[in-house]
Amino acid sequence: MAEHTSSSITIEAAPADVMGVIADFARYPEWTGEV
Repeated sequence: MAEHTSSSITIEAAPADVMGVIADFARYPEWTGEV
């Protein structure tokens, strides 16, 4: 049987602001060392 995990967070920002961050692939190294 496969393992399953999940998590969630609350981001207090407008959806457009969040999308602006997650769609900015060039800046990923600033906030994640895994990409």
